[in-house]
Amino acid sequence: MRGKTIMEKLKLKTELYWRLHDDSVSVFTNNSDLQKRIYVSNPQKLFSVLKFLETPKSKIDLYNNFPECSHKYIDKIINFLKLKHYVYIDSDVDTKFSRLKSFVSTIPETDFDSYIPKLNSIKILILGIGTGGSFQLEVLKRIGIRNFTVIDKDKVESKNLCAQNFEVNDVGKYKVDVLKQKLQDTTTCIKVKKEFLTSYDNLASIVNLNDYDYIIDTMDDKKVNLQIISRLFLDYPNQKLILNGYLVQKQMSYLVDKNNYATFLEEINELFSEINTKNEISSNSGSIFNAMFMALSIGKIIFDDIFQVRLTNYAYADFFINDYFIGNSWEKKIFEQFSLVKKSLSTVAYPVTTSKKEWINHITSENYLKTKILRKPKLSQIEQRYVKTKSSFETLISSKKMYNDIKTMDDSGEIGLTQIKQELTDFGIYNFGESSIKIFEDIYMHDRIYDKKKRFDKAANLTLFNSGQPLVYVTEQNTASKKLNTLLHEIFHLLLYSKTLNTYQQEDLVLNYYTKFLIQNYDKPAFKTLLIAHLKDTLALYMNSFTSVQYEKYLINDNLKEFPKIPIISDTSKNEIIQILNIDLDLKRPFHTLKYVYATENNFKAVRQIYSLVKEGKNETISKTV
Repeated sequence: MRGKTIMEKLKLKTELYWRLHDDSVSVFTNNSDLQKRIYVSNPQKLFSVLKFLETPKSKIDLYNNFPECSHKYIDKIINFLKLKHYVYIDSDVDTKFSRLKSFVSTIPETDFDSYIPKLNSIKILILGIGTGGSFQLEVLKRIGIRNFTVIDKDKVESKNLCAQNFEVNDVGKYKVDVLKQKLQDTTTCIKVKKEFLTSYDNLASIVNLNDYDYIIDTMDDKKVNLQIISRLFLDYPNQKLILNGYLVQKQMSYLVDKNNYATFLEEINELFSEINTKNEISSNSGSIFNAMFMALSIGKIIFDDIFQVRLTNYAYADFFINDYFIGNSWEKKIFEQFSLVKKSLSTVAYPVTTSKKEWINHITSENYLKTKILRKPKLSQIEQRYVKTKSSFETLISSKKMYNDIKTMDDSGEIGLTQIKQELTDFGIYNFGESSIKIFEDIYMHDRIYDKKKRFDKAANLTLFNSGQPLVYVTEQNTASKKLNTLLHEIFHLLLYSKTLNTYQQEDLVLNYYTKFLIQNYDKPAFKTLLIAHLKDTLALYMNSFTSVQYEKYLINDNLKEFPKIPIISDTSKNEIIQILNIDLDLKRPFHTLKYVYATENNFKAVRQIYSLVKEGKNETISKTV
C-alpha cells in the first residue's frame, strides 16, 4: 500500500511586520534599519497571499484559494518566501517558547526551529549566584537553554533581597536550592553544588569542566578568578569563559576564549597587582541595576554566540552617566568617543591624572605672576602675529564702560525660540537660502537641543555633529533670555558651517549675522530682553577672553610682571582675575579664546549699535557687510 503524501504547510512570519504600499509590500516595516521593499506588478495580490498565510497553509490550499493565479505564480511566491526565511515550514514549538521563537525569527534569514537541537544540548556552569548570578539563570532559561549546573554555598541573607533574585521567605535557605525550586521544571534541568570554591583544582574536582559549553564566573574571589583564567584554556582550549566585575558605579562582562585569554590575563594581572587590601577600604555596592544589567548582557553575549548574530564579547555599564554598551571590543573603541563627549559634559566625571602635554600649570595665587611655560606651544600664524603685535586697549575700555552702563538692566524676560521662530526662519532664508529650512526643522522638531541642566551636568554651550546631524548643548545660562541668546549663537554656527570651518572666521561671521538679525528685529517686543542679554554676554565674553589671551601673550613674551598694568585689570581683584584665567585658559594649548576677541573687535561697530538701541532706542543701520 502506497503511503499518503504529507504536504508541507507554510505560515507567514507575521512578527516581521508587513505593510501594503501602492507600489510594493514592505517587510520589517517598523524597523528603518532592517526594512526592505518587495516591488511587484500587483502589490495587492501579493499582500492577499501573505494575508492568507497568517495561518498554516499548504501549496494546494494556496492553489485553491487563488484560482485566478497560475500555479507558477504561486510557486514563485512560495520559493521567494522560503528563500528569504519569511515563512515557517511545518513548525511546532512548545507554547512557552513561542515569544522566543518570534523574536529569533525576526533576525534576518534565521529560523528558530533549526537552533532547537543546539539549545537542547548546551550546558552552562554558573559559579556564584549572588548579585551577578542570581538573575542569570532565569534569563538563560528564558532564551531556551535547558541544562545548568550551579555552584554556591551561600545562604540567602536579608541584605541580598534588594539586589538578588530572592524573596523574604527565602532568607536562611541555600541560594542554589531556592533557585532550583523556583526555576526547574519538566524542560529545565538544574544541578546544584553546595560548595565554596577555593582554587581552580578545587573546581576541577567538583565538576568535569569539559562537559560545559559556557562557564559563567560571577564570584568575588579574585585569587580563584585568576587561577581559572590562567589554567582553564591550557586544559580545555575550546572552552568559553564569561568573566564579570563591577567597580563604583561601573560594571563589565567579558567573553574569554583561547584566542584572547592571554591578553586578558595580562590586563587582569596588571589590575590585580595594583590592589593591596591593607591600603584599601571598600565594601560591596552591587545593586539591582548591576544584577539586571549583568543578566541582560551575559544573556545577550551567549544568545549572539549561539545564533551567530554578531561577534559580541564585551558589555559595559556606567550607571552614573548612563553609558550602556553590549558589543565587541573593537566597537567599544567607537563607543568610547561618544562616552568621552558625555563625560566632558559632567561636572564630576573627569580624569584624575593630568596630561603631560600641558603647556602651563593651573593658575594659583602663588604662581599668578611667576608661572613658567612647561612646554613651548606650537602657534598658528594668527597666534604668532598676535604675540608680536602691540596690543590696543581701546575696545577693552569701551566694553567695560558699556557693560557698567547696562549690567543692572533687566534681561529676565520669559522668551523662547517659538516666539521668534518666524523671524529667524525669514532671516535664514533671506541670508542663507532654502537650505536653512532643514537646519531649523532639525532643531525645532527632532529633539536636538539639550537645555535642561541637571545636578551633575556641566554648564557649557556647544554644538556637536553626529553623522552629520547637529546636536546643541546649552546649559550655561539660567534666565530664559540668556538661554535663548546662547541657543541662537549656536544656531548661527549651524547656518555658517557650510561657509567655513575656520574657527576665527566662524566666530566673526556668527557675531556679524546674529547682531544683524537682532538689529533688524529690535523694535519687536519679544526682542527687548534678548538684545540686553546678547549685549551683556558679548561684552563679558570679550573682556574675559581679552584678559586670558593677554595673560598668555605676556607669558610667552616673558613679560608677565607687566600684566597687572593692563587697563581695567588694575581695577579688578587678583582672585577674580585668577578665576577668569582658570575658566578660560586651555592648559593643553594657548589662545583658546582669541577667536572671541577678534570676532568682537571686528564687529564692534555693530555691538555699539546694539548698545545704542538698548540705551537710547535709536535705530542705526548696520554698515558692516559680509
